[in-house]
Amino acid sequence: MRNGRNKVLLITPPHHAGVVEAAGKWPALTFVYLAGALREAGFVVEIYDSMAKDHTLAQVGRHIQRSQPDYIGTTAYTAALPCALEVLGLAKAIEPRVVTLLGGIHPKFCYREILENHHDVVDFIVRGEGEATLPELLICLEKKGDLSRVSGIAFFDPIGGEVLATEERQLVEDLDSLVPAWDLLDWQDYKLFVVPGSRLGPIFTSRGCTNTCSFCSQHKFWDGKRRERQMVRVIEDVQHLHHRYGVDNFFLTDEYPTYNRDRW
Repeated sequence: MRNGRNKVLLITPPHHAGVVEAAGKWPALTFVYLAGALREAGFVVEIYDSMAKDHTLAQVGRHIQRSQPDYIGTTAYTAALPCALEVLGLAKAIEPRVVTLLGGIHPKFCYREILENHHDVVDFIVRGEGEATLPELLICLEKKGDLSRVSGIAFFDPIGGEVLATEERQLVEDLDSLVPAWDLLDWQDYKLFVVPGSRLGPIFTSRGCTNTCSFCSQHKFWDGKRRERQMVRVIEDVQHLHHRYGVDNFFLTDEYPTYNRDRW
């Protein structure tokens, strides 16, 4: 355990969208890997899936009070952004000293707009892939280091009255080096509705997409790159989740899983 400020609470905003939720409930895979990276860096981490639990903002507030974290992080695609901001605003109202963090697709592209209008509730935005960026940022904050040396972040400078963004973070080369924190999930919350009694788990075999479809943000989010995991490691994930947590239904979160025909 680290000395000082060390507890991180990762919250899925309680945003609901009928089309997305019609099939079932599944954990935020991003949080699983962020939590693993934070734990390896020595932080205490909790994942709170308020969306899957169908909790209200009032319940989220009570959970924050019980948890007493030093850092609160959430994520947002465009439709979920208002709810994510409500969560961080609620956190600041409960404990003004808490450090708030926001990541996801929308903040990567619109960090300047968010921070200009909501820097009272958003302290830092993690732009893009966060497994390396987030632990480095929190360690820098603990040591009162130079934030300009942490790549992949944006924040509002109250002295200059402007939004500052550091250089882009290089993507993780070896995806199999990432360590998931599966044990932090409440697995009873996740199910595929069309399969009674099921337990649903997401896994990824690759990240990124090389296509440049005009309607999709994934090419830009992943900097036009695509990386693959070793298939034996993917199979190990399936075996582990099935035998340890009873997961019997899986889906792939890959942006482009069929890129390589033989591999697929």
